[in-house]
Amino acid sequence: MRTMLDKIKSRKFLMALLAAVTAFIKAYYPDFPDEALYTLAGVALGYIAVEGFVDAVAQLAQWLAKRSERNAH
Repeated sequence: MRTMLDKIKSRKFLMALLAAVTAFIKAYYPDFPDEALYTLAGVALGYIAVEGFVDAVAQLAQWLAKRSERNAH
């Protein structure tokens, strides 16, 4: 079972939160500059991409460690 903190930090949740914030801003402030929204979305997507890359590297390192451990025996 995942903890609540893990669920809040998940990439899916962050994307849903970004979509909700963007929709809220565009609904209540229609004259809000699109460039500012694109910048906010770009920063959030960059963070999510880096987190995904870190997760992938960690999984690869774990796989390589198990593989080398099996080959040593």
